[in-house]
Amino acid sequence: MPTSNAQRQAAYRARHLQSDDGEGVRLNLIIGTHAKCALERLAGAHGLTC
Repeated sequence: MPTSNAQRQAAYRARHLQSDDGEGVRLNLIIGTHAKCALERLAGAHGLTC
């Protein structure tokens, strides 16, 4: 039987939740433009992307 959209999405989230130590936290939030720019600058300073 084919999987539903909700089942596929749950499986995707479960696969992409893992971090290097096997424990991960998923965040879904809205931040202000100033905070976004600060995070982008910080990531760039460390050679990372947002």
